[in-house]
This record gives sequence, C-alpha cells and structure tokens, in this order.
Amino acid sequence: MGEVTDKIEQGYLAPYFQLAAELPDDPVVVEVGCAHGAGLALFRSLWPAATLIGVDHLRPPELVRTIWDVRASLIVSDQADPALLTKILARLLDRDRRPDLIVDDASHDGPKTLGTWALLWPIVAPGGFYVVEDWFVGFDTHPDYDGSMLDFARKLLMTLDGQSSGVESITYRYGLIVIKKRAE
Repeated sequence: MGEVTDKIEQGYLAPYFQLAAELPDDPVVVEVGCAHGAGLALFRSLWPAATLIGVDHLRPPELVRTIWDVRASLIVSDQADPALLTKILARLLDRDRRPDLIVDDASHDGPKTLGTWALLWPIVAPGGFYVVEDWFVGFDTHPDYDGSMLDFARKLLMTLDGQSSGVESITYRYGLIVIKKRAE
C-alpha cells in the first residue's frame, strides 16, 4: 500500500483545509480520477464522517484500504461516460444529498475536463465546490503541454457572466481551480 497522494506535494493541502472549514462535517465528496485512492484517504482524514465516491476508468490492483467502508465506494467508469452522473447519484446513501465537493483529478485534458464539469456541475450542492486539479498542464512550461487545460480555464471565466450558471466564484492558483456554487 505504498500509494501517497500528490496533493500535498502539489501544494493543494492548504486550499483543501480552507474547503474543510466551509463544508459540513459529513460532506459527500466525489473524486474523479481517484487512481489507488490516496487522494480519497486524504479526504477521509479531513472529513472522517464523509461519504466518499471514487471514480476511475481502471480498477486499481491495490486500493488504499483505510478508506473503503460503508461510506466509501468506487465507480469504474470513464469520466466522459454520460451515465457517470446516474452512477454517482445511485451511490448516495442519503438520496436527498448532493455532492458537497467534486474533485476532477482525471485526464488533465481540456475537452474531457470541460465535459466532466458540464456533466457533474449541476449536481454540486448549493454552497458546494467543484475543484479541478493539475490545470498547470495548460502552461507551455509543463512537459505535457497541449494548451487544452488553459483553454478550459479560460472558458470557466465566462461562466461568471451568466446568472444561470450558479457559479458564485472561481479561484485560481497554480495547479488548482476551485469553483464555488451559489448557496441559492
């Protein structure tokens, strides 16, 4: 079980501490691109009573065992699968709840990331957050640069113009986009 999350190394811990202070003690947290579950283990340490839903296109051979309990489940699905929304909603223990936090740590490909955001943003709970990790691959200084993540980030800014988007704010920092939903 040697898997460790890169969220700490990337400097994401402080922003997640800030989110922890704003979310309920028992949030519903979905991580798209959960790999071995090390990121979900971090979320379990931030919110011991959280309902965790991990999504990955592969079933990893070994998962971080400390997080998988009655309030944690894995969905094997591609982030572009239109049925992903239904699969997530089916995993909610309390059908009246919606995800308080959705984290996209999947493909780091702009068009796929935009598609996942468009699919899942509507189910984020009022006052909740949608986080996109590793958008720095959009910078031409990154070895995986293709510009698509930077284009995705630019498109997000356009959502601030429309009241119908439900976006209250978008915070950018190197590698992390945090989108807050209006609290209706």
